[in-house]
Amino acid sequence: MQVVLLKDVKGVGRKNEVRNVADGYAKNFLFPKGLAKEASKGALSEIQSLLQANQSRAAEYERIVREIGERTGDKPIQLHIKAGDRGEVFGSVTKIQIMDKLESEMKLDKRISAEADIKLEKPIRELGRHRVPFRIGQAKGEVEIEVIKEEQSKAQKLK
Repeated sequence: MQVVLLKDVKGVGRKNEVRNVADGYAKNFLFPKGLAKEASKGALSEIQSLLQANQSRAAEYERIVREIGERTGDKPIQLHIKAGDRGEVFGSVTKIQIMDKLESEMKLDKRISAEADIKLEKPIRELGRHRVPFRIGQAKGEVEIEVIKEEQSKAQKLK
């Protein structure tokens, strides 16, 4: 019997896949637990449209990641942090701060920023430029940020 999996099932397949399983297994295990439904024409067309939507979303995410990389390569995203006279940083730059700045500078849609994830091994505690890996959906890229001492930023505004 052909079924459409509604959830990942160990040893059978992943969510939204169409699989052939034994009739008894489908009727006595998969259907009652809500893990699958029968692969009718309607269910198959629903899965097809879902897969097409996922592919177009993935292409959009790839485009956005490429655009962010190109924009920040020329002009890195600047984050201001309190620092002492000798460059010692008070506090750190976290992935939440980076994501907030990325959203505002790149004018990201809330739906896209909800899918975004910034990968920091540890918070940034040094002034200067840093390359930070991130992903949106399955698309991966890097964003360049520049951590600047707060007093420097005020002086630059006056010029």
